[in-house]
Amino acid sequence: MNNQGTILIVEDTSILLSFLNTILEEQGFATIPADSGELALKYLETQIPDLILLDILMPGIDGYEVCRQIKMQEHLKHIPIIFLTALTNKNDRVKGLKLGAVDYIIKPFEEEELLLKVQNHIVLRRLTVEIQNKTDELLNYKEHLEEIVQKRTEELEVINATKDKFFSIIAHDLKNPFTSIMYFSDVMEIDTNTLDVNGLLQNLQNINTSAKNAYKLLENLLIWARSQTGKIEFAREKCFLNTLFKEAYDITYSTARNKNISLTFDNVENVEIFADKNMINTILRNLIINAVKYTNRRGEVKVKAKILNNAVQISVMDNGVGIKLETIEKLFKTSQKVSTAGTEKETGTGLGLILCKEFVEKHGGKILVESEVGKGSNFKFTIPLESSYE
Repeated sequence: MNNQGTILIVEDTSILLSFLNTILEEQGFATIPADSGELALKYLETQIPDLILLDILMPGIDGYEVCRQIKMQEHLKHIPIIFLTALTNKNDRVKGLKLGAVDYIIKPFEEEELLLKVQNHIVLRRLTVEIQNKTDELLNYKEHLEEIVQKRTEELEVINATKDKFFSIIAHDLKNPFTSIMYFSDVMEIDTNTLDVNGLLQNLQNINTSAKNAYKLLENLLIWARSQTGKIEFAREKCFLNTLFKEAYDITYSTARNKNISLTFDNVENVEIFADKNMINTILRNLIINAVKYTNRRGEVKVKAKILNNAVQISVMDNGVGIKLETIEKLFKTSQKVSTAGTEKETGTGLGLILCKEFVEKHGGKILVESEVGKGSNFKFTIPLESSYE
């Protein structure tokens, strides 16, 4: 016969204990006989039955105390307890129910009544456990769905912020340099006969500057767009930092010279890194141009490098106007619009810094900024050394 469940029988009368044990086993129940409350509690340290038949009046620990101790334990408190008692006083029954018992069987009892109550409470207990398990599964699934919804919501917020950033750049920042180009070219066309050489040269310089600004902005915009769609190939290779510094100097020197700003690089001839050269060039170019933008004429921008464990830390420092703390917290967030005019009204979108953060993190590095208003800023980022990939 299949096991109908396990029952702990707690009864100090040996004849009744044997009788209960026999009739329950005949019905397919596994039994654990205990002739005292102390022995019952000891069994419960290692075994968890489906139901407990518990005598009330026993020497030592009586049934009420056994029930109280069982219900105090988290892993046992859900076991149904049926009291076996000769007590017929209503107060005695109420006391047991208050302690957590589910039913009573009055001695002397009918075998059929006993079996029905035992079977019913075991079935009820199993249904309760099954319902609780299903409820827990549903709750876990609900939490999982909420996590998915939250993640998707955050992704949509980033997508919307990205879209808004694009529109902002196209509608405002990208429009400005072309407006300047059209304005100065119109002036040259209309006033060709009246402009002297200096006037023509000034207009040409203005057109050239606006065209370069538009080009730099378009370049960053296209690179960023490709990074957002995963179309930028991340190709690391061994390269010397001094070579990257030289390339960055060649690209940014004229920008610094136009403001009479000193641009210097540390000599790091023997430092070899494992990196995507194009991404490192983009990071350096953006940070240096940004430093020049917020540094007054005849200021200085320094690019330095030092080894930190298995990475090289590159710093782009300036003695410019500095950045307020509340602005620093927004610099690398797509959802925040941070665009402050440079010392000579140079415009920007903050897009370059977002690109820098994304490219640094692709390398497994970190970027941070230290700044003090009126004294300058220090943008630092780390790139793993070649040796850390061997």
